[in-house]
Amino acid sequence: MRVFLTGISGFIGSYLAEALLKDGHEIHGLIRQSNRLNHPSVKRLAGRVVFHYGSLIDTMAVRGALREAKVDAICHLGAVTPVAYSFQHPIEVVETNLIGTINLAEAAMTECENLKRFIFASSMETYGFQEKRTPFVETDELHPACPYAVAKVASEKYLQYLHYA
Repeated sequence: MRVFLTGISGFIGSYLAEALLKDGHEIHGLIRQSNRLNHPSVKRLAGRVVFHYGSLIDTMAVRGALREAKVDAICHLGAVTPVAYSFQHPIEVVETNLIGTINLAEAAMTECENLKRFIFASSMETYGFQEKRTPFVETDELHPACPYAVAKVASEKYLQYLHYA
């Protein structure tokens, strides 16, 4: 199976790529910044993963990468993740996390003929403050309490809309 992985230069993304490679999948990864090529997690994957360069918010780059990769599945882990950073940079975080997700999903619909799975990594931050003090369950009401979480909830809702449209 050919898998397109956003967030491949991050901690979870790089380990997911390793696991998928071990299982025999062909991995294509989106890398936003060229300086990430020197990151140890990316160096570890070099030569075993097909890297595509571009930002999630660059519609043409995302479409081109998906068109070239011809993937069967997308694992979307890419995001600006620091919660504290999102308070000081809400536009950047919402743009990358929400608009980037929309770009990726819309591009997948037009560029991926064989797409069977679109997996989106959300966050426990979407639950925000809860009155109860028990572990979250998926049926709990969402109370995003930071720009990062708002973007994640909005992304979930957009993907649900596409699923049912």
